[in-house]
Amino acid sequence: MSKATDHEIVSIYRHSDEQIDALMTRAPECVLMWATKDGWPVGVVHSFVWHEGRVWLTFAAHRHRAVAIRRDPRVSVTVSGRSRMPAGRGHGQRPGRVHRGQRCQRLVLSRAGKEGLAGR
Repeated sequence: MSKATDHEIVSIYRHSDEQIDALMTRAPECVLMWATKDGWPVGVVHSFVWHEGRVWLTFAAHRHRAVAIRRDPRVSVTVSGRSRMPAGRGHGQRPGRVHRGQRCQRLVLSRAGKEGLAGR
C-alpha cells in the first residue's frame, strides 16, 4: 500500500484481486444504491452472493429498485468486511442488470444456501 501524505486522496488505496475476493466471499451483506426518478439516492441492505466476480441479489420485479435499475442501470454497491476482516472495506460502481425469471433466483438462492449467508 502506498504511503499517503494527503489523506483526502483515497484512490491510492487499492485492493488486490485476492483481497477483493476474500472480502466479497466473507462479507455478510451489502448496500445496493440507485437513484429515484428525481435523482435522489436510495440504498437498501441486502444479503448477496459473490459469483464469478459479480454481486448477485434477488428481489421481486415489482420493487421500486427493479423499476429504477431498468430505467437507469448505474448502481453502486458498498460492502464492509469490518466485522470479519479488520482491513476490509470496498465500494464499487458498475452498471446494474435486472435478470428476470427463475434461473437467476435459483442461482442466488442455491448459492446462498450452500454458503450459509446468514452465518458468514
